[in-house]
Amino acid sequence: MQGINIEYLVNKLKEIGFSRAKLVKSEINCYILITEVLDEQFLISVRRGTISNKLIAKIVPAYMLPYKYWSCIYLEYTPQGLYAFAENEDTLTDQILRKCKRIIKILKRS
Repeated sequence: MQGINIEYLVNKLKEIGFSRAKLVKSEINCYILITEVLDEQFLISVRRGTISNKLIAKIVPAYMLPYKYWSCIYLEYTPQGLYAFAENEDTLTDQILRKCKRIIKILKRS
C-alpha cells in the first residue's frame, strides 16, 4: 500500500488558496489537518482506503468538533462534513477545496 505525502498535500493546499494548512495530528494510517479557506476553518482527516487504496478525506467545519475530539475516529463518525476521494494528492487537494466551498455555501444559507 502506497503512503501519503502529507507535506506535499499541505503545501499544495496553500498553493491553491488555503490561507492556512497545518498538520496537527498524525495517527496510524491517518492525518488530521487544520485549514482555513475563505475565512472558514476546517478539520480534515486524510487516509488511504483499505480496499480501494484511494485517498480519502473527511472535511468538517472546525467549530463543530471540540478540540478534545480532534482525532481520525471522531472526524470519521461525526455526522457533519463531506468526503473527498482521489487517486493522488493533486486531485485530492482540488476535491478538498471544492468540498470546503460547498460547505461554506451551505452554512451561509442556514
